[in-house]
Amino acid sequence: MEQYDYSQYANIPLSALNHGIRVALSRYLTPRRSVPVTSADPQADGRLPDWTGLAELLGFEYQDIENFECKHDPGPVIELLKAYTICRGNSVSKLLEAVKTLERYDVLDDMRFRNGIVRDVTDYNRRQQQQDEVQMYDPIRPLQVPEVTTCSDLHRTDHRANETRIVTTDDVDSFRSGESHQVTYDAFISYDYSDVAFVKQMIKALESDEYKLKLCIDARDLLPGSATYPVTAHLIENRCRRIIIILTPKFLESPACDFQTRFAHSLSPGSRSKKTDSHPDKAMSYPCNSSAYHNL
Repeated sequence: MEQYDYSQYANIPLSALNHGIRVALSRYLTPRRSVPVTSADPQADGRLPDWTGLAELLGFEYQDIENFECKHDPGPVIELLKAYTICRGNSVSKLLEAVKTLERYDVLDDMRFRNGIVRDVTDYNRRQQQQDEVQMYDPIRPLQVPEVTTCSDLHRTDHRANETRIVTTDDVDSFRSGESHQVTYDAFISYDYSDVAFVKQMIKALESDEYKLKLCIDARDLLPGSATYPVTAHLIENRCRRIIIILTPKFLESPACDFQTRFAHSLSPGSRSKKTDSHPDKAMSYPCNSSAYHNL
């Protein structure tokens, strides 16, 4: 049925789906079903139309399902999706086709769920397009390392992957050189992509021999496919001494920028640790929590 055709999502990695969609799917699939699917499709026939049947369709084995079931917080479905996201080659299309195979049309017909999928995929495509336009990546440097866990390895071992161990291109270089410590930065640059021309000039100046700062810029340094919010939160909190905010009207309209500033502000309530520095547009007014910022 054309209504349930998800081929347009075949090239969208599962990491594009944010937490809200995963929680929505969990609400539908966590309750156990006792009546199996009766279908002419051998892939579906006899499987339970709940998260256990989904896990089987996605290639997980009995022991994997037992391990997922032990995860009461955040729950088996969230753990299942986390493990499936790590496996290379898995797409939004494959996940939705598996839900369709289980005949869970109640999930697929939920307008909030469908709109959430469209929103997350649209946001992912926008980020990819912006990153292509920025052209900050080194086209010669490979972004995948052979040692990254494969799906088959994951099925046989532990599902608790360290998602923040290798998140930047500098981490890849450090890993290859045999160094065990994670790369740290002088500052994380928080900006809207419409201001990228200014950001490029600032990077060139601050990373020059005069200042010799090591900056973390998402479009240049983060590995593709990362879960953006958790990864940037980890970098801001644990691996960057400061966060430099390029404060412009477009910045204030960006959900990602809003998350970064609010998170950084939560790490320095009352501006005690001076975690945040800002470079404001002279023609704009400050946001209500601007007392937490340092002007550059």
